[in-house]
Amino acid sequence: MKVFVTGATGLLGNNIIRELVSRNIEVQVLIHKNSNSVCFENLPVVIKYGNICDYDSILDAAKGCEIIIHSAALTKMNAANETYQKVNVEGTRNILNVAESLKIKRLIYVSTSNVFGPGSKENPGNELSPYAFSNFNSGYIKSKFDAQQLVNLRNN
Repeated sequence: MKVFVTGATGLLGNNIIRELVSRNIEVQVLIHKNSNSVCFENLPVVIKYGNICDYDSILDAAKGCEIIIHSAALTKMNAANETYQKVNVEGTRNILNVAESLKIKRLIYVSTSNVFGPGSKENPGNELSPYAFSNFNSGYIKSKFDAQQLVNLRNN
């Protein structure tokens, strides 16, 4: 089995890769040309250079894979709302389109708990909770909500 991972240089993505490698699963990653790839030293991963905003680079990087784990996202604070939308929403749309084009067997999308309805300690919010539109006080959360909606639509 071969898995394609986005967000590979991030904390979560890098730990996903390490877990996959520990299970002897082949891994291909997509990183920016200027990214520091030191986190992949001594790991048997295939590094492809590109950007989730570029459909063709994703298509090339994901070829031969059966599964995509999409953990890439723009998370830094104070980015412009348009930038969050471009990276988090349009990037996710590109991932979904590539998955469809390549007939990927499974897509795992990493979202954020901020897009789900709030819960309590006794009854925490989850994927079935109503969306909490009042939580959308940031471009990041709104973009992750929009991306989650794209994923949900493709899943139905």
